[in-house]
Amino acid sequence: MFAGGTALFLRVIEGRASAPGLASDTYRVSASFPDVVIEPKEIRLTGGGSKSPIWRQICADIFGVPTVGLQSAEGAALGAAIQGAYTCLVAHGQQATFRELCGRIVKLDESSRCEPNSDHKSTYTQLLTRQGDLTRRLHAAGYL
Repeated sequence: MFAGGTALFLRVIEGRASAPGLASDTYRVSASFPDVVIEPKEIRLTGGGSKSPIWRQICADIFGVPTVGLQSAEGAALGAAIQGAYTCLVAHGQQATFRELCGRIVKLDESSRCEPNSDHKSTYTQLLTRQGDLTRRLHAAGYL
């Protein structure tokens, strides 16, 4: 509960407070597939949130790997272009891989790179555990 703040102040606080929750949910979903072993070396962020240094740092801290934005924040359009290029090449009998196409087309914005802070990672891990425990208790009690 917040008291005494302006509407703008409360929206800023609410927005800042929701960012770790969203990143934690993404982390929890990625960890919910135990048979899929993926150990990324970095996470490439796109979309509006990728422009926020706070969002990039939160993601780096929660996932424990560097994050970096793309030069193009239009991830959906970029993905569609890569898919289109792949389809066109294969349809014309040319060899193509998504890895090779992404290497040629996707450009990183190195000025947006964030390194993980291990102190923050442990804090987020504790909070994620508490959130999971609370969710299970609320579900068992019939509230979820």
